[in-house]
Amino acid sequence: MILASMPSPIGHALAGAAIAWSVNLRGPGPLSTLDARPQTPGSTPEAALNVVPRWTEGPSPGSIDAFTLLCAFLAAAPDLDLFVPYAHRAGTHSLLAVAVVAIFSIIAMTVTGRVTGPGRVGSRRAVIAWQVVLACTAAYASHLFLDWLGADDTPPRGLQILWPFSDRWFISDLDLFRGTARRDVFSALSMRTNALALVQEIAILGPVALAAWLVRRRALAGPSRVGSGSVLASKSRSRARTCDPSDRPQPSDAGAGTVGTSDRPDHRAARPG
Repeated sequence: MILASMPSPIGHALAGAAIAWSVNLRGPGPLSTLDARPQTPGSTPEAALNVVPRWTEGPSPGSIDAFTLLCAFLAAAPDLDLFVPYAHRAGTHSLLAVAVVAIFSIIAMTVTGRVTGPGRVGSRRAVIAWQVVLACTAAYASHLFLDWLGADDTPPRGLQILWPFSDRWFISDLDLFRGTARRDVFSALSMRTNALALVQEIAILGPVALAAWLVRRRALAGPSRVGSGSVLASKSRSRARTCDPSDRPQPSDAGAGTVGTSDRPDHRAARPG
């Protein structure tokens, strides 16, 4: 049985989901909400950039969306180096890898026109796009942080955070998370080791993820989900309806030929002589 640094992929995924829920409190996810509603006649492109996104209408509270799954995957992704011999806890567990994820996130948002472009700086869609970049980067970086806090009894201990600029290994020695078994995983000893590690992960990371989920659920279910932009848009439509000439009452046909503005007959007509 070989013990490796913790947490397990389940623990890392919980951390990634918590980050996604902390960033995205109001809907099915920034990835599915960057497309604003179609422009109305007479609206300007600048106004369309600040239009209230679709996710302010939101799904059912507490739903799990593609953005949450993406952050959960990124949080566990560094352990993909287990499929590369003698590469575990090196390149994919470095600050360079975190920087690569951040750069690729920015490129993805730029290619789709969400971060850069005329008039987009400061727009609501740009803010959401930068939230995507922040969440993806933080989800990946959380893996390094949790592994640094975990127990590791297999030399060399820790992870190469400064790879490839340094071959030094870093570990906190706090042993906040137990080691997991990576060999003979179906043996009684390995299953017991992994079960205890998983229980500890859920006990530590579960409340954090649950708190983020509950806050998001409350934001989805509460009146604040409508957003200030929707309120302003509603008021604008109300004023437009009030000022619409077609909505004004028209004079009746009975008074079309009368004098003055009243529909009643003119009593000032000449009296019989």
